[in-house]
Amino acid sequence: MSGRLGEGAAAASRRHLRLGVPSNLPAEASTFVGRRGDLERGVALLAGTRLLTLTGAGGCGKTRVAQRLAALVGGEFADGVWWVELATLTDETLVGEALARILGLPVSGASADDAVLGHVAAAGCLVVLDNCEHVLDGVAELVGRILREAPSVRVLCTSREPVGVDGETTWRVPSLAVPPLSTDPGVVAAFDAARLFVARAVASDPDLVLTAATARAVAQICQRLDGIPLALELAAARVRTVSLDRIVVGLDDRFRLLTSGTRTAAARHRTLRASVEWSHALLEEPERILLCRLGVFVGGFTAEAADHVASGGPVGLFDVLGLLSRLVDRSLVHREPSGRYRLLETIRAFALERLAEAGEFGVIADRHLGWVTDLAEAHETRLLRVHVSALDAMEQELPNLRAALAHAASGAGESTGLRLIAALPFFWGMRSYAAEGMTWATLVMAAASDAPVVMRARVRWAAAFTRFYSGTDFAGAGEEAGVALAEATEAGDAQTQGRCLQIITLIQGLFDPSAARSSAAAGLELARTAGDRWNECTLLGLIAFSHTVQFHPAAARPFVDRATEIANDIDDRGQQFWTLYGSGVAAAAGGAFDDARNAYTRGLEVSRRIGDPVRETYAVAGLMTVEIAVGRWHALALLADGMGRSQRPLDAVVHAHLIPAIREIAAFAERPVEAANALARTGEFLLGAVDPTSGQRLMVQGATALHSVGEVDAATRAATAALAAAERRGSAMVGPCRVLLARIARDTGDQVAGPGAAERLIHQDLAATAAAGLLADVPDALEVLGGLAIDAGSTAEGVRLLAAAARLDTVTTRHRWFADRAARDVARAADALGEAFDPIWQEGGAMDVTGAIAYARRARGERGRPDHGWDSLTPTELDVVGFVSAGLSNPQVAQRMFIARSTVKTHLLHIFAKLVVTAGSLPRVSAAQLHAGRTAGQPEYNPVRGLPAGTPSEKLDPPIPPTNLRRQPLGVTNRTELAAQALLRRNTMS
Repeated sequence: MSGRLGEGAAAASRRHLRLGVPSNLPAEASTFVGRRGDLERGVALLAGTRLLTLTGAGGCGKTRVAQRLAALVGGEFADGVWWVELATLTDETLVGEALARILGLPVSGASADDAVLGHVAAAGCLVVLDNCEHVLDGVAELVGRILREAPSVRVLCTSREPVGVDGETTWRVPSLAVPPLSTDPGVVAAFDAARLFVARAVASDPDLVLTAATARAVAQICQRLDGIPLALELAAARVRTVSLDRIVVGLDDRFRLLTSGTRTAAARHRTLRASVEWSHALLEEPERILLCRLGVFVGGFTAEAADHVASGGPVGLFDVLGLLSRLVDRSLVHREPSGRYRLLETIRAFALERLAEAGEFGVIADRHLGWVTDLAEAHETRLLRVHVSALDAMEQELPNLRAALAHAASGAGESTGLRLIAALPFFWGMRSYAAEGMTWATLVMAAASDAPVVMRARVRWAAAFTRFYSGTDFAGAGEEAGVALAEATEAGDAQTQGRCLQIITLIQGLFDPSAARSSAAAGLELARTAGDRWNECTLLGLIAFSHTVQFHPAAARPFVDRATEIANDIDDRGQQFWTLYGSGVAAAAGGAFDDARNAYTRGLEVSRRIGDPVRETYAVAGLMTVEIAVGRWHALALLADGMGRSQRPLDAVVHAHLIPAIREIAAFAERPVEAANALARTGEFLLGAVDPTSGQRLMVQGATALHSVGEVDAATRAATAALAAAERRGSAMVGPCRVLLARIARDTGDQVAGPGAAERLIHQDLAATAAAGLLADVPDALEVLGGLAIDAGSTAEGVRLLAAAARLDTVTTRHRWFADRAARDVARAADALGEAFDPIWQEGGAMDVTGAIAYARRARGERGRPDHGWDSLTPTELDVVGFVSAGLSNPQVAQRMFIARSTVKTHLLHIFAKLVVTAGSLPRVSAAQLHAGRTAGQPEYNPVRGLPAGTPSEKLDPPIPPTNLRRQPLGVTNRTELAAQALLRRNTMS
């Protein structure tokens, strides 16, 4: 590896990029000066150990050396170089989470370490942990596990002291080589410390030149600062306003203070503290005060934040910006390209010490907590309405949020801390910090146990929402919401009551959609009473969702429309996703798979723009159902790749299950049995953990796939489980489940339930399946019914049903799992029917969904009816009799039934033939006989093809006369029967 050094830093960096190795190695903000020998040694040490810790005083250059080492050796690690900045962490338990986020892995509290180890166990990568000294226990625990469980991973740490684990090699990064006291600029410039100082000084004062007149002073500065890069850079920043000689004099005083003074200071701070204290001493009093107060900010701040937190006393509100600019000039504060400001961590630590010494820490930390809380509350409405800009604003201040919450958890600012918790649930949830949010809520509530009940209720609601969004504790979320509901009721807080019912509705919607609608209705009343339009919109969306879970998209539509209307009024961008999701479910159910794919894809884009992993999971799961339905296995692999590259890591459990499962399912063509099993498992997982709608569909698809590859027992178990899940939720998916079980029964010859059991299974829900809008599932049912009809000797009936199924499959582009079996049925029928096959096939192929279902029901009835007499009439023939007996002409009957006039006459001829009717001799037609012609126990069906029972007849044009014989009570007079006979004769002869 050391051979790469000769190529130079830029070349090494380019080579690293050309290798295509994944990396988040930060770009170097300034030129890297010197250290050739140090880098050679570092590369050699890293080659001989799996854990190299760079130690040394603050500011000695550990981070820059580690950054350059990683760039030099990066090409040796096929799985990349991953840089983790730990400086802003305030909790050592978050070390694993920080690495997980960098790796794009999910985070969930203590499970983050497991996620990391599971990801890197077989990887060949370099992990760089920068600034470890304040979280050493957490680093030691994680690194120890990496060394034991991930043999191909190497770790490079920077810390002011060793990590302290077995197998560690420590290397104290030396200060830069300093020049001798010389007036020869060539001699002085040969040393790295002088080269760094001059390079940074020229950036401050372009007129500075290393000459015989300046060389000695530069050498003195380098020596007095011990060649510490940070100190050299701080000194170089003074060149703009202070002469080199003045800098030398100032350093004399400061070094004497630390060298001969107290030894109680930590050794690692002594030299750097001298340079920082010297820089601090050069400031005016208001500048010093401002610098110390700025120490409470973590991860950066804005000028407005500095105004709010750091002004007061000698630092006037309108003086802050000017003072801040002077601190930037002195390199004590860095101004970033974004316009934000940041203190180097060493400077920040010094500032906090001085702030505490001044007795101001508590006051300024309270102000910082207040500022963070005001910021969160200012964004709260937009956070609730899922505005990306608000989420991004809080994300940028996450280190400050953590610092403020830690202060609140210590018992300071009780009411302010509770206000902050109450404002943050959507941020925690939308940005995958739910587990952390739960922890903070618990800590802050414990520190403020005496808060008013109204505040406790609000905070508990926020905690319940965060807990729900974690996806790991639905029961705990429901319990928390129940307590909050009781407290809000006690306080008379209608808004919080309604929001608590929202959480309860969310949980019920996953498992008991009907109960969810009851809770939502109660919540809606409270939301409207409180004028809480966001919650009203959300609850309407949840009612729609409850219907969607039951696969009744038509029932969901009015609630979706109303929720969307309110969302547009209040600019709630979160509802946009659920509108798209509902559209995707409805389109896929209806067989419009291209439309469904478009809706889900747009929803996926929205979810990623928001940064919400839950919405992303719903969109991906929906897309899975579509791609599997049409057999686009390669598209699944692309989905998994997209999730793996997601900017926001998914929930830990989802990430651990879903992405690997999608990749396994995508390999169906190569490993069908494994893929089918993975599909069934994924559906069951999503059903219980995230998305019950797509979960149900994927369970059925998984069971179907298992049967298609001959795994009959597994398919039966999966289909039975899917049926039970659908029945528990009152879902229309019971129909497709029963169709699959019927197919399995037919294919295996299972007659345990008796002859005709498979057919009864299908007919049990066929009409309901179509009525619910699950038209994409009808072809499967028709295909199985067609095969069963052929088995029973009703070959023509079977051909028509198979032809209808084939046509509908062509229209929807649905993947035909059992096309080979249908082809065998068609071949059998063609052999049996001979020349009659083609016209019969064409008849079936001409039927639409509604017509095919009606035909299947009629044909089934015909096979169970006698050849002659009133009991032999089909439901359609009885409808014809009813219409004619009501006085309608053939054209009017044709209009009502959506059939041709000639077809009406054909039905009448069939009726007469079955009743052995002649033109001059009609039997009596009684209402009792007509009513008895219905299948026992079957609900009455409106005699208009395609309209369910209960369609008001008065809405038809013209309306059906009330004299319809089927509506007459039993015991009709002979005059009525005779009138019916006369009308039948008239229509037949017309």
